[in-house]
Amino acid sequence: MRLVISIVSHCDEYICYHMEGCLNAGATIDEIMETLKIGVIGGGSITYSNARFAMHAWRYPIKHLEN
Repeated sequence: MRLVISIVSHCDEYICYHMEGCLNAGATIDEIMETLKIGVIGGGSITYSNARFAMHAWRYPIKHLEN
């Protein structure tokens, strides 16, 4: 829920913070995608860029761990 609020409020710092929390809690990609969709539905099309940013915040730690 906090990730949704971060997306709707357009706060990149909190998106990173709460994405890290989701990953540490063991959230799956499906759960994260559902969260991003809820954020875009709640915030409208203006939040697309924040959802894209959240996906980049999700991808970096995964790629970093694979190396």
